[in-house]
Amino acid sequence: MSVRDTLVRSISLIAVILMMAATISAQNRSGGGAPPSANGAPSDIIAALEAASPNRVLQRTYFKTENTGFINLTTTFVNAFTDTVVNCPGAAGTTCTVAVTVSSQFGQISGTDVARARVFVNGTLTPPGDSCCLNLSRNAGVAPQTNTMTFVKTGVPVGNRVVRVQFALRDGPTGYADFRTLEIRVLKP
Repeated sequence: MSVRDTLVRSISLIAVILMMAATISAQNRSGGGAPPSANGAPSDIIAALEAASPNRVLQRTYFKTENTGFINLTTTFVNAFTDTVVNCPGAAGTTCTVAVTVSSQFGQISGTDVARARVFVNGTLTPPGDSCCLNLSRNAGVAPQTNTMTFVKTGVPVGNRVVRVQFALRDGPTGYADFRTLEIRVLKP
């Protein structure tokens, strides 16, 4: 192997290591979560942390699509869609699960920034995500990237409930969201 080949491989390896370090650093900031520090096997850790919602029956579905309006993003959260009123049917004292799937293209986001999303169901921040939100996009430079996540809220009381979806940037200063879709599913146990 020539010195030139060795040098090219070394530089490539360093670039990969730096990209991994930057990704890990970004994920540990608010909105990206933090890896668990438990000592169990990975499957034990996942089982202990996940929130399963088995045996749900679809009751209602709501859709919205935005194909013409750009949203300029900053570090201040803005509504990605108009609020959606959904109905959780059933007798008093029963509850529903509301699953909200959000997809959007994000663009012109700097190489060290990410777009964030948060969903409120009945005024309550909906998982996944931390106490702020969820980092939804990778740093979409000139070419927009489409990203999707489903947020799930269990224990929603019967009746009409408001679903709100918001976007922002983690660090700013600018970026945008353009083509986007929203699907809301109301399910009963």
